Amino acid sequence: MSTAVWDPDTVLQVTDASGRGMFCFGLVRPRFDSPCRSRSRWDVPWARYMAILSMLDAISTKLPHDVTNSELRRIARLGLCEYHGDQEHEVVAKWENIPDRIEDIYQTYEEQREGIIQDLKTLQKENKYEDLEDRELSVTIELMAATTQLHEVQSVNQGLENDKKTLQLEIDILKQEMKRLNDSNTSISSQLASTAVSLETVTNELSAYKKNMQLRVGLTTSTTEIMELRSKIAQLSTPVWYRLIQLIKQKLLGLTHLLKPGKEVSDEEEGVALAPAVSVRDV
Repeated sequence: MSTAVWDPDTVLQVTDASGRGMFCFGLVRPRFDSPCRSRSRWDVPWARYMAILSMLDAISTKLPHDVTNSELRRIARLGLCEYHGDQEHEVVAKWENIPDRIEDIYQTYEEQREGIIQDLKTLQKENKYEDLEDRELSVTIELMAATTQLHEVQSVNQGLENDKKTLQLEIDILKQEMKRLNDSNTSISSQLASTAVSLETVTNELSAYKKNMQLRVGLTTSTTEIMELRSKIAQLSTPVWYRLIQLIKQKLLGLTHLLKPGKEVSDEEEGVALAPAVSVRDV
């Protein structure tokens, strides 16, 4: 669909501005000796009105000076009533004069437009140069700000790098300390194991010592009891043994006398020597 380049309906004053149709193109006689003639008030039939609108749409896609005389005549014939049909040439002549005036106006406008375009281009160049200066200044300021930020970032990065080195050094120290502690723990574990073995040995020895001490105490107690018993036995048996020994001595003495040759033994001495031994219980 072509695009309209001008509005022939408005320029040629074809239809009613209210959009309610159109009147005849014919001009009526002036009244009261007026030099101006007014347009007829006869309504153009609806079918003709729609046909005229279609033709106006067709010529709107052309420039005014490209519209042909025949096209204008067809529009004029459709818009004139039977009474004003003889005014076709007059209506078309008026319309053909309008595009010429429009062309003049358009040419003037075009020249003005070209001048304005040139001025606009010049202003755009100047503005562009000013814009470039402004942009250069803005970019310079942004570059300075970015440089400052870069220096700040570099400073922060350097600080972070130093902190990283310090932290790594502390980590290495901690690792060494952990290794030393692990070695110390290993040594302590070995010492604890050795101590546990020694403790077990000491415990066993202590247990044996306790048992030995208990045996010694028991032995001492038993020895004491034996000694006490011996003492009691000695106390009880001393007179008896003494008497028994004396008796044995007497017996032996008696037997000695009996065994001596050439000695006479009395019956009393022989009876004593041969008398049966007296038991301890009897004593």
